[in-house]
Amino acid sequence: REEVEAREEKIKGLESQLLDGEKQLRALRAQRAAKLADWERAALKEGQEKLRADQQDLQKRAEQHQRDLEAAQSVLAQAQSMREQATKLDEHRTRLDDLETRLNARDEALQRETAALELKKAELAKEIELSVGASAYDKSELLKEL
Repeated sequence: REEVEAREEKIKGLESQLLDGEKQLRALRAQRAAKLADWERAALKEGQEKLRADQQDLQKRAEQHQRDLEAAQSVLAQAQSMREQATKLDEHRTRLDDLETRLNARDEALQRETAALELKKAELAKEIELSVGASAYDKSELLKEL
């Protein structure tokens, strides 16, 4: 009986140790779960912060790309405008060249007409001189006859 009581005492002690071990195990598991939850929260918070930073970076890049695109479109519009102005300038140059050719032709025609008129003027002057000379001769003949 003493042996049975001793064994029962031993069993009670072992049961008590077992209960204490289970309590410790539950406490350790709860501690581990709390640490895991803390790590998960910290990792989630870090991931969210990283995600926010990445989103802000992407937003900044998108805004920069938009500004670059707008600048490129502006440059293209300026280039198109310059191309149109160059085309108009070429058209004006062509018109000016045509006008210059026509003016040169008119100038040459006027020079020919002027030369012809000068020649005609010289011929008429000679005729007048001859007719004045002849009429002066006729007058002197008439005077002599009178």
